[in-house]
Amino acid sequence: MKGRVEHKGTLAKLKKTWNALDLSGILRAVSGLISTVFSARAWLRACSALWEELDLPRVMSDSFRGLSALLKPTTWYRGFQSIWHWVDPPRLCRWMVRFPVAIIRLTGISIAAVMETSRPVLILCVPLLFIGWLVMGGGGKTDPRLRVARLPLHPPPDPAATAIARLRKVLDRDGGSASLHAELARSYLEEGRLRDAAREYADAIGVDQRSTDAYVGIMDVAASVNDVKSSLEIARRAYEIDPDDPEILNRLGASLAGDGQPDEAIKVFERALKRRPNNVVILLNIATAHAQLAHWGQADDFCRRAIGVAPNDEVPVLLRALLKLRSNAGTDAVQLLRGVVKSHPNSAYANQVLGSAEMDIGQNHLAIGSFRKAQSLMPNWVMPYLGAGLASLKSQGWAEAERSFRKALEMAPESAVGQLGLAGVLESRGKSEQAIEIYKKVLAAHPNLFMPLNNLAYDYAEQGVNLGSAYNMARDAALSCPQDKSAWDTLGWVCFKMGKAAEAITHLEKAVKLAPSAPVPHYHLAKALAGVGRGEDAMREFQQAVSFGLPAPLARDAQLQLVSGGR
Repeated sequence: MKGRVEHKGTLAKLKKTWNALDLSGILRAVSGLISTVFSARAWLRACSALWEELDLPRVMSDSFRGLSALLKPTTWYRGFQSIWHWVDPPRLCRWMVRFPVAIIRLTGISIAAVMETSRPVLILCVPLLFIGWLVMGGGGKTDPRLRVARLPLHPPPDPAATAIARLRKVLDRDGGSASLHAELARSYLEEGRLRDAAREYADAIGVDQRSTDAYVGIMDVAASVNDVKSSLEIARRAYEIDPDDPEILNRLGASLAGDGQPDEAIKVFERALKRRPNNVVILLNIATAHAQLAHWGQADDFCRRAIGVAPNDEVPVLLRALLKLRSNAGTDAVQLLRGVVKSHPNSAYANQVLGSAEMDIGQNHLAIGSFRKAQSLMPNWVMPYLGAGLASLKSQGWAEAERSFRKALEMAPESAVGQLGLAGVLESRGKSEQAIEIYKKVLAAHPNLFMPLNNLAYDYAEQGVNLGSAYNMARDAALSCPQDKSAWDTLGWVCFKMGKAAEAITHLEKAVKLAPSAPVPHYHLAKALAGVGRGEDAMREFQQAVSFGLPAPLARDAQLQLVSGGR
């Protein structure tokens, strides 16, 4: 009975609250919203109730009337009064206060009703979990920016890496095999991993100190880094193990030749030839050793033997042509190389060597054509572009030379030849400042290189700046290449610019002696002689400079000196 009274009291309170708040429209909307979980018709009824409550047609009508009032100032008051009556601010304020209170009360009543059910946890938690699932991207509706590309767990294997891994696995199981270490080292060497190759070859020698394969391989590593001394030492150790192996004899001879011992190398090569008389590599190596001693006839004979053994191989013919170039038989070399190019038209190397030979005998335009053919056959090879640049520079084709050198520097930015060639082009075009920057950059990487030392010193002398540094660079260049006339000419000119005319005469006389027909050293010597008061000697040198074809700006000054008698 007591519970029934309390229940009647609660209903009375709710009815009183209902009448006080006047929430019939709100409850209809809320009721429709809650019923959407169970029925679509409830949605329609809720929307209909909201539509009736909001009365949108009247809202739009009053809004248009309010806007029209803006265009008619005389009716502003009437429009404002109409909007005021429609909005009813006092009633709106009451709603703003009543609505949250009503929502809170209704929520409390709903929760209390839910808690009286047998499964309150399911009713509360399932909707929350469902909403969370949707927010986190359930059903595939994730943000495309959050999608992660799926990569294969196991990328396709690299054959080389697989071979190395296989060998390493075998070595881990059986580390006492010198042949396996040597095979793994060869794999490393093919990939250019010289340090790893050297380590494996050393392990092979540690396992078997008589493993000739390991010694030959470690010689290849030493040759790859141009370590002549180490290569020679290893070759001698291998020779002690097997003095009759022609491969070891060949490697020993090559190491001796690289160490500047061509006589000893020839003796070793001859022993190797007795065991393999038709080995092309040994024949070419002994030909190169004879060329080091300027035995051009013997070198040519061995090249002929190699050509007879391998008539379809271009390498023996190319070496023979190169040796003819070194022996000043440039025309014969060009004829040989043209035959090679005819029989091997797709050989970029043959076209490259032909271009070098043509440039050597002064056929610069033909050389440029050969270099361009090599470029078309092997576009990513830097040498044909350097060759074309040098040939264009010699023929004063500045635009073509600059294009070729810049293309070469795109492929090999640190190429000293490319940088110095470009500097030469810039100097020829009167851009000395840019050339000086290139010389500085090259000297930073190669501080003892002759050409940038000499040219930068000469540029400083011409500008009259940094003469102390110019003197040091010119002296280093002259001492490194004492048979080059340009080095002594530069050093003498720097001394003259520094006011050391007597020392300048000494250096310039050396330059004239090394190149008697070069006009510029005669001109510089004449200026130095005039500086110490030796007028007659100076006039004689000016006359010599003009007669040998002095460049135009210097020739005009020399002519003026001759006309004025040095005054």
